[in-house]
Amino acid sequence: MRTRRTKFATMVLCVVLPTAVLADEAPPSAGPVIPDGTVIQAVDGALVRNDSNDLWLFQFARDVDGVGGALPAGSSLEVLPSSILDSMVADANDRLLPRYRLSAVVTQYRGANYLFPTYYLPLSKLKGADGSETTEEPADGIETVSDGALEIPDEVLERMRTRRQARGPQRREADETPAETGRRARTHVLVDRVGFIEFNEGYPTFVPDGLGRNVSQTRYELLPCSMLEQAERRLAAFPQPIRFNVAGLVTEYQGRKYLLLQRAIRVYNYGNFGG
Repeated sequence: MRTRRTKFATMVLCVVLPTAVLADEAPPSAGPVIPDGTVIQAVDGALVRNDSNDLWLFQFARDVDGVGGALPAGSSLEVLPSSILDSMVADANDRLLPRYRLSAVVTQYRGANYLFPTYYLPLSKLKGADGSETTEEPADGIETVSDGALEIPDEVLERMRTRRQARGPQRREADETPAETGRRARTHVLVDRVGFIEFNEGYPTFVPDGLGRNVSQTRYELLPCSMLEQAERRLAAFPQPIRFNVAGLVTEYQGRKYLLLQRAIRVYNYGNFGG
């Protein structure tokens, strides 16, 4: 009888111990993660500010199809710094409600998802001078004159009434110069740039390196994505700094430059240069 109990206890230990080890190695449970690079088109929601972290979130008004149920109505994702977000934040100050139709690319970093916006369309009216709702915005800034000071032919008025309203984000910026407008909306591609990935105050930054030649002093804060996560793993595997040949999207937010990595390949210098 004693021998039988000993065999039973040994069998229980053999089953419990491996299970405990696997439980320790398993990642913490979380909601479904959307693959990096997934594109979502024309989804409705609201732009919400998280004051505790000074972040902006996009809260979805309806379930988002094509992402495996990962984005149900009421859920939200952080919107990454970009020229589009810069424009949305400024536009939201002129709106009664910060509701938008958004298109974006989903990124993945350390088990979390983020939104890199590519286009937005306001879904609420502009505020009046007293904070009340205004009438529809005139197409292309054309206003009809009704005090008789300017006579407009009837056929022209009819064409103006039936003319299709301009679509897309519209803002009233009388004091903004064309150069400022272009700078805020600028997003371009960075290709075949060699440099280092450093951490300044905990934030990963791409620092271009000219391999002995003059190079721009511009620094790019790296946005969270799966390519950044892969580059960080390569950095952790080597004790010395290594160079990367990178490609990605450069954007701006509140005067700072950001880079969304799409490629990061290690550059071998074969001892010709330091690092």
